[in-house]
Amino acid sequence: MVLLRVLVCVIYLLGGAHGYACPNTDEWRFTHWMDESAPTADSIGAVNALAQDKQGIIWVGGENGLARFTADQFKVFRHSVNDAKSISNSYVSSIVNGAADQLWIGTNGGLNSYDMRTDTFIRYDSRNGRLLNDNILSLAYGDGHVWIGTLEGFWFLKVGSDRAQEVTALRGLTVYTLHLTEGGA
Repeated sequence: MVLLRVLVCVIYLLGGAHGYACPNTDEWRFTHWMDESAPTADSIGAVNALAQDKQGIIWVGGENGLARFTADQFKVFRHSVNDAKSISNSYVSSIVNGAADQLWIGTNGGLNSYDMRTDTFIRYDSRNGRLLNDNILSLAYGDGHVWIGTLEGFWFLKVGSDRAQEVTALRGLTVYTLHLTEGGA
């Protein structure tokens, strides 16, 4: 338990805490969620991304799918070759909230927009010509744009447009992390 408190304090301080005091971890409670009856194949594997949407739903992206957690159950989304409205690739690298009921998911197979009202995905990838680099590493959303860091460059998509635009000055560079400032830039 002492190791957990030290680890939480280190994470808290490295995460930009506005002070040097560690939060009181005596009041924290953790619940382990696992469906013991589920086969191992239902796992999303190692977790790469985590987000909470505007409705409070927790989204977890892993090396084998995207999981939606709604207080008492998980639903896993995976790529399906026969379903054009499934996620473009099961390896999820990043998740970011968009406007209203929209979630943006980066995968090893392109960018995906998840519409919560229809429970479907719209793909932006090299196969449909909407995004020419499919290896998404990082995402950010602000001012009506999705900012996309890839293995070989930096892109942006104006929400509502059909195609992402490349920032040519960064062509060929790997963009691992994105962070928007308060002004949105």
